[in-house]
Amino acid sequence: MFSYRKLAVKYHPDKHAFDKETAELKFKEISEAYAILSDPEKRKYYDNEGTIHVGEPNKFNAKEVFQSFFAHENPFDNFGFGKATEFSSRIKSKHLKPKVDPVEVEIRCKLHELYYGCVKLIQVVRKRRNDVNDLIDDEKSIEIKIEAGEFPGKKFVMEGEGDESFDAAPGDLIFIVREEPHDYLIREGCNLCYVYEISLLDALVSCTLHIPTISGRVLSIPCPEVISPESQKIIQGEGMTQKEPKNSKGDLIISFRIVFPRSIPRSTQNVLKDYLDSNIIEQ
Repeated sequence: MFSYRKLAVKYHPDKHAFDKETAELKFKEISEAYAILSDPEKRKYYDNEGTIHVGEPNKFNAKEVFQSFFAHENPFDNFGFGKATEFSSRIKSKHLKPKVDPVEVEIRCKLHELYYGCVKLIQVVRKRRNDVNDLIDDEKSIEIKIEAGEFPGKKFVMEGEGDESFDAAPGDLIFIVREEPHDYLIREGCNLCYVYEISLLDALVSCTLHIPTISGRVLSIPCPEVISPESQKIIQGEGMTQKEPKNSKGDLIISFRIVFPRSIPRSTQNVLKDYLDSNIIEQ
C-alpha cells in the first residue's frame, strides 16, 4: 500500500502537465497493478501463475482506484494542499503570467465624513487595451462607499482593474482611505480629543465649559473644580462612530491649555501669595 501511495502521487497526471500522456499511461499501469494485487482472488492467481494481465479493456477506472484508496474527494488533501484547491490548479498557477504592479489611489476624507460615512466618486486613470490592442490612458469614475467609523488606512481592492500590459496579467486597483486633519479635533482610535483653552481665572474658579462636537453641537459642561494643566474631562458617547457594536460611539476627551496673564499687579500678587500660602498650610 505504501508503494502504491508513493508511486500514484508521483505519476498522477495532474503533476505532469507537460508530459501528461506518458504520466497517464504510467499512472494507469500502477493503479491497475494495485487493483489486481489488492483483490484476493486475483492475487492468488498471480501467486500461482507468476503474472498478471495488465491493460485489459474496461477492467476498472484508474481515477476511481486512486480516489477509493485515499478516501477523499480531493486526493491531494492528505498531502497538505487543502480541500478547496485541486493539485492541478496549483501546478498551473506556477506558470501564470506575473501581475502588473497595482495602481494605488488615495481617498481623502474629512473627519466628519468618516464619522457619518459617505460615498466618494473617484476618477482614476489606468493603462488599458483598446479595441485594436493598443495601450491607452483609460479614465474611469468609480464610487467607493465609506462606512461610518471607517479607519484611515483601510484598503478597497479591485482585482484586475489596474494597469494592463502585453506581457503580464492586469494589475489591481487599490483605494486607500486617508484622513484629513480636523480644525480642532484629533482622532485616537474611536475617541476624539479636544484641547480646551482656558484662562487662569476660569481654571481657578467655577466656570462653564463650552465644548464643540464632531456633530456640530456645542455642549455646556459645568466645571466647579480647579483645573490644572494635567486635568482631563471625558464625555462619553461624543467620540467617533464605531462599527462594532453597531451604532455605538467612542468618547470625547478634553484636556486643557491654561492661559496665564502676562503680568500681575503687586497688590494682587500679595493677595494671591497670602491666600495660597495659607491654603497650602491648611492642606
